[in-house]
Amino acid sequence: MEKFSDRVLSYLNKNKGKEFYIYCLVDTRNDEEEIFYIGKGKGNRVFNHEQAAFNKKLELQTLIFFAKLD
Repeated sequence: MEKFSDRVLSYLNKNKGKEFYIYCLVDTRNDEEEIFYIGKGKGNRVFNHEQAAFNKKLELQTLIFFAKLD
């Protein structure tokens, strides 16, 4: 999922002045699934964190790949 559907965004923006929501990011690498971040979002804000995490993962994979070439 890269963004909320128009229907969800419409629902979130329905109450002017109350268009913010609270979200949490969960570490699903183990069975306990720990919450590691709680944020306040508006619109598709929550997905910015997902993209940033994906970019960090790619950065790490690139470093590992080039380290093997040395």
